[in-house]
Amino acid sequence: MLTIREKPRPLGIDCQWEGVPDEAFMVKILDSSAMKGVEGVARFHKVFDLDESRE
Repeated sequence: MLTIREKPRPLGIDCQWEGVPDEAFMVKILDSSAMKGVEGVARFHKVFDLDESRE
């Protein structure tokens, strides 16, 4: 099975963190009909947030 991942910025989807390069921020569209017209900011679960007070 061929897995196609796309750069999301040309699709209108941006990362919640600034400075993330396109090569590190990819999406896999599972249902292209459900994604028609979808755009905005991809937000991740809070466990992925950097807590700088722990460093």
